[in-house]
Amino acid sequence: MTEQRAHYERGALPTEVQHEIARLEWADLVIFQFPLWWHAQPAILKGWFDRVLVYGGLYSGSRRYNRGHFRGKKAICSVTTGSPEQAFMPFGRAGNIVEWLWPIHSSLYYVGFDVLAPQVSYGIQGGGILYQKEAVFRKQIEEKKAIWAARLTTLFEESPIPFTGWEDWDEDGLLKQSHPIRWRP
Repeated sequence: MTEQRAHYERGALPTEVQHEIARLEWADLVIFQFPLWWHAQPAILKGWFDRVLVYGGLYSGSRRYNRGHFRGKKAICSVTTGSPEQAFMPFGRAGNIVEWLWPIHSSLYYVGFDVLAPQVSYGIQGGGILYQKEAVFRKQIEEKKAIWAARLTTLFEESPIPFTGWEDWDEDGLLKQSHPIRWRP
């Protein structure tokens, strides 16, 4: 972290990293498109987060969450899964998709993005696993593309996933007892 901060402050980040940061700063909306891979984003995307979201430049101890660098900008994950939607329900065999995506959503909020609910396209066949006949699958792909295309036109009207902010925590970083989502007898 110390090295990231020093490189950022000296303007000595690798050119590719500087370019990626500039792209993020330019954008009003960032779409992260990826297949769910081993219950998370693929390693290359995780590595991108590790290299591009540099400490001291894009976040610090006091510049996080609703005080983050990218506040006012939106981010969304567009995710494909191999298994059908039922597998990703709360009691499905793959587990609840909301829980699988929570770490990446939290990371995006950590650097200040308003994170929109994900666009998940289930049952995208690959790797030799076939859940349905090719013609049915092709029709499903076209339907998913149409749904996503329609949603893209209204993304800026959507409310972000609600996260807690600095004013919601006590000095120990715990949700205040008075916060409305706290259960009180």
